[in-house]
Amino acid sequence: DGVDQTAYEAKFAHIVNVIGDLAAEYGLDICLEPLSRAETNFINTVKEGLAFARAAGNPRVGIVLDFFHFFANGEPISDLDELRPGEPGHVHIARPNNDRRAPRPEDVDTLKIWKGKVQIVFSQLKESDAAILGASALAWEL
Repeated sequence: DGVDQTAYEAKFAHIVNVIGDLAAEYGLDICLEPLSRAETNFINTVKEGLAFARAAGNPRVGIVLDFFHFFANGEPISDLDELRPGEPGHVHIARPNNDRRAPRPEDVDTLKIWKGKVQIVFSQLKESDAAILGASALAWEL
């Protein structure tokens, strides 16, 4: 859109690192959220978010794993295998459609994905998010 992508990414990386350092002073983390292609042309996928957060080289910088955007972008569930400890820093659970709501029992495919991948996601989350996700999983009888 008339913007030098390389210059933009360098400036954004600098800003993310400055904010990451400031957050560290308060014991906080910064999480970048990959958004759907319909919403932005920058950091759309989990892989892109992970690559950017890792390249920032700041241990306080991670990603939000938002399943609405994940499904909207048509990302393969196998991309979750890329996660390392501390990635993601936060999770947004959503149905694989445009309503942005939590999965329901009738979302059979989503529930199957969670059954197959929930251990990966749980193992990467901070304790507070894992507890929230665990309570949601119990509500769905996973």
